[in-house]
Amino acid sequence: MDINLKKLFAFCILALLTAIPKADSFLLPLSAPIKYAENTANNRILPLVYIRPLEYYNHQTSSAQSKKISNYLALEPSIIITEDEKIADYYLVPKLLRSKLDPINDNHSRYSISVEIELWSAGGVLLLSEQQNRYIIIDKSQSLQTTARDLLQVLLKKTLDSLMVKIRNNQLIQS
Repeated sequence: MDINLKKLFAFCILALLTAIPKADSFLLPLSAPIKYAENTANNRILPLVYIRPLEYYNHQTSSAQSKKISNYLALEPSIIITEDEKIADYYLVPKLLRSKLDPINDNHSRYSISVEIELWSAGGVLLLSEQQNRYIIIDKSQSLQTTARDLLQVLLKKTLDSLMVKIRNNQLIQS
């Protein structure tokens, strides 16, 4: 009986030493190709990402687009979105660089927009940056606010898709 108790105790100690949980992270099998210093053969740490408010070209900010970006990235298996900026490993900084309306003639205008999303480490190092530019011809009868909002959302999604492709292709390496 004493030998069985010693074997059980040794097994419990071995199990505890081999499966130490890591704080603020989830352990999952390696399915996405992001490389981390803590990688082992079967486990990896998912980074916590905080989404900052959208910064406009006049340095004003708005958190309305941050919720939409968060909802869009919620299903991404290689990251975890956090609402606490203090515990984040990375920051996504969306920016509206340009939003300009140029008249072409009496009935039409050219609307141009430029969006950028930057990925910063918690230490303040710019890791990745992705930018999208578009222009469209709009009729004067169209609502400029609705058109601008819709085009902004489309460009943010395209920029996020491009950024996530870079992350999946091992272009993000934690230092």
